[in-house]
Amino acid sequence: MLKGHEILGTDKPIYFKKGEDHLFYEDLLLMDENPDDYEIAGYVQVIKTGEPFFLPVYQLLVPEVKKSAKVLPFNLK
Repeated sequence: MLKGHEILGTDKPIYFKKGEDHLFYEDLLLMDENPDDYEIAGYVQVIKTGEPFFLPVYQLLVPEVKKSAKVLPFNLK
């Protein structure tokens, strides 16, 4: 768990709950996934002992080809 000052200035979003497509690091290990195939998608805020902490959540990396791919119109004529 990270404290607020450890994620200060991040460009990643802060979530109040984990999304369906998000995984914690422990989830990746339990599923026997390679953490290198995933990227940090943001942070989930967790309140412990009245103090906010942040857990990174991961999502599957999208290859650069897919990230920059353009969708072309499809015509059935």
